[in-house]
Amino acid sequence: MGKQGNIHAADLNTNLLETFIANQQQLIQENKLLKQQFEQFATIVYAALSITPPSERVYTSKEICEILHITRNTLTAYVQGGKINCSKPGRGMLFTQTQLNDFLRTQHPLKALELKVQSN
Repeated sequence: MGKQGNIHAADLNTNLLETFIANQQQLIQENKLLKQQFEQFATIVYAALSITPPSERVYTSKEICEILHITRNTLTAYVQGGKINCSKPGRGMLFTQTQLNDFLRTQHPLKALELKVQSN
């Protein structure tokens, strides 16, 4: 019975280890989901309050024009037409990295890819 007892204990330990690993993997997935949900919530709050997250890059209208190779008049038309959002509409428009990314993703996906390749 000694050998069978050892085999049974080894099987039990293996099952416990497999269960532990599965539980850890589930916790990791749940943590990733919670992080995504929090980031989405934070984005909504920042947008609703018209504030910029502290770690997010902010661009002036001049910088956006240079990045997109457009004129100030075209940028103003984009803002007024709702194609791109800005944090401070009017004379001193400011644009967050998120706003630029959203614009590129929805309006100019090829330009977004080009800028991504250049930054790497």
